[in-house]
Amino acid sequence: MTDKPTRRALLRPLHILLVAFGSALFAAVITLMTTRDLFYIAEGVDKFPITLVVFGATFIGILLIIALLLLAIDPAEFDQKVARGVLLPPGEDGEIGTTGPGAGAGGPKRG
Repeated sequence: MTDKPTRRALLRPLHILLVAFGSALFAAVITLMTTRDLFYIAEGVDKFPITLVVFGATFIGILLIIALLLLAIDPAEFDQKVARGVLLPPGEDGEIGTTGPGAGAGGPKRG
């Protein structure tokens, strides 16, 4: 067998870039609609490309946020299905909510 990465694994960075680009484009369009000009012009201020600055800052910010969130995911567990709530403690028999705070608050216990 060869150790070729799957197409899904190869396109994952492209998806991240597209999400960041889409978010930055949305922020730039909102800024453009608000200021009604690509360049911010005020008294005593030279032309300042506010829309382009918002686009760039949003693009870089979203990339950093997504990258930091991806660091929290273990690649070995990425493709596994989650059978219970992530933040809930496991029950004695593996069921959700059999032990811990708030257990049994939903009504009568089924046997």
